[in-house]
Order: sequence, then structure tokens, then C-alpha cells
Amino acid sequence: MKSVTKHRSGRAEWLTIPEILAELCVPLEDWQEWKAAGQAPLSVISPDGTERVRLAHYERWLDSLTDDGETV
Repeated sequence: MKSVTKHRSGRAEWLTIPEILAELCVPLEDWQEWKAAGQAPLSVISPDGTERVRLAHYERWLDSLTDDGETV
């Protein structure tokens, strides 16, 4: 069975893009626009070919957003 490294919060340390999109309730097109504009959290391509975001980077990215959607 494959082991998943957990963050101290109990969540997986790396999130997939579908996991992020589901949490934010946004379509893939939004993610693609954010990424093209340089406004998405830092991501990497894992050895299995999936794009992933470290949980800590995702949380910092969320914290950097204001209520009106502009970055700080």
C-alpha cells in the first residue's frame, strides 16, 4: 500500500489540482487562468505526472488573498 506523508494538520502534505478545485468549488479553467497569470500557488509535476501543490504553499496562497480577490 502506498504511504502518503501527512502534514501536522492531518491532511496530505501535497494536494492535487482536483483536490484544490473541489475545495474552492471552481472549475479547471479558473486554475488555468490563475496559473497563466502567475497568480496560482507554486506547483510541481510529481514523478507520476500529476501537478501537485505543497499544502503549506496552498495555505500561504489562500492567506495572501483579500476578500475582493486581489492579491496582497
